[in-house]
Order: sequence, then structure tokens, then C-alpha cells
Amino acid sequence: MLGARAVILLGLVQGCVAHPRDDADTVTIAPGVFTMGSSPHARALALDEAVAHGADARAATARLREELPVGRRKLAGYAIMVHPVTQADYAAYVYESGAAEPWVDPRTWSRTSHRKGEEPKRVGWRNGRPQASREQQPAVLVSHAEAEAYCAHWGERRDGLGRLPTEAQWERAARGDDGRAYPWGSAFVPQRTNTRESGRGDMVAVASLDGGVSPHGVYDVAGNVAEWTAAVENGEAIVKGASWSDDLVAARPAARRRAAAALRHVSIGFRCVLD
Repeated sequence: MLGARAVILLGLVQGCVAHPRDDADTVTIAPGVFTMGSSPHARALALDEAVAHGADARAATARLREELPVGRRKLAGYAIMVHPVTQADYAAYVYESGAAEPWVDPRTWSRTSHRKGEEPKRVGWRNGRPQASREQQPAVLVSHAEAEAYCAHWGERRDGLGRLPTEAQWERAARGDDGRAYPWGSAFVPQRTNTRESGRGDMVAVASLDGGVSPHGVYDVAGNVAEWTAAVENGEAIVKGASWSDDLVAARPAARRRAAAALRHVSIGFRCVLD
């Protein structure tokens, strides 16, 4: 006789909530050297571009100051998810492992920095499962520790070590090896991604914007949701990438910001790497 959790899981699968993605949805990046960080010249160009698209110059400058100095970095090979973990993926994990569903309490959210339109009700689960229209959108409202736990579980299913990508692994996957400003090249193109300039005003399904794919074949690294990495500085986790509500400064793979590891936010998702 099936246990309660097994019955729930079976019902979810029959209801088209998929199991976590298999290895076909990862891409292997060979050992190699790539350009990481940004030069003062590249930051100046990014500031001009951001202001031309209506960004606040002071806020953009503050973000640009967070970027690492440009340099060449050598990395061992690794496999990384082609796109962020979806809400459907996370639902299957929740019912298989007993982990908590993505959620943030209203009091905590009221004290969390957020922009207009970034409301948990819009993207949150209903009746213990993702909204049907959002199953293929990124899993959000997941803390850094919860993302790490998902990646560990995901890796175990593949007989490997699953974890969040390092900052360098994430950045190389996003920009390729030649130091380009965006996954697709040197100039920002709103139609290629999902940021404030794109005008969509919400998350979209993962891997649905073919124009934004990186040289390594990785999707959604310049918009849709920002992503946790394994990197931690001064007790805070490093977040890479832009969300739908961020401006183009955050869409540059060199961009980075710090966030409290306990944060559960509607604009932060994640993907995993496999060793």
C-alpha cells in the first residue's frame, strides 16, 4: 500500500509536475581559462548604456562598484544546468524529500527590500503546489541553504555531488571565455532577455528566450531571475544575474551583489552544478 507522501507524489506526476531534470538538461563546460570581472572602461560603457535606457545613474554606479577587477581565471571542467530550477522541478523535490515549500511570511516580506510588482502572492504556491501557469517558471522564494539542499539531492539522484555553482563557474557559463559584456555580445538588446527594459513585468518560462543563450549553451543568465551562487562574503551570499525587475547593469555576467543567505525573494532563483 502506498504511503501518504507517495500518493501525493504520484498525483503530482500525473498532474504534469515533473521530476527534477535529468542529465540531458545540463551542459558540460571543459577545463579552460576565461575572462572574469570588468575593467573601468567596461563599467563606464555599462553606465552610459544604463542611463540611456532610463536607469538611475547613482544606483547603477553603486552596483558597478561591486564588480571584481578584470582578470583571466582557470577552471576545471564542470556540468551546469542549462536553465534555472523550475517550480515543477522544486515541487517534485518537495514531495519526494519532505522539504518545505517555497514561502515567506508577510511580516518578514514587509521588511524585505523589493520593488513594485514583486509580491509573493503573484508567484507563490497555492494549495501546496505551484500555480499551473508558473510550473515552468523559475523556483523562487528559496533561501540559500534550501537551494544548496536541493542541489545536493539533485546530485545524489545522478550519483554525483550536486551543489550551487561558484561565482566563477556561474560567470563563465554566462559569458563564455572571451570577456563579452553580455551572453550574446557587447551591446544590450532588450528583446534577448527579460529585464526591466524588456517591459514584460514578470517572470517567463525558463529557456523561452532563445536570443539570450550564452556561448556555452546556457539560458536565462541575463534576466528572468537572479541566482544564488556558492560564494559567500562577509556572511552574505553572492547573487549573480538579473531578474525581470532589474535593469541592464545586473544583466551583465560580471555584475554581482550580496544578499543575506536566509533571504527568500521573488526575484532570486538558482541552478546547480554536478561534480
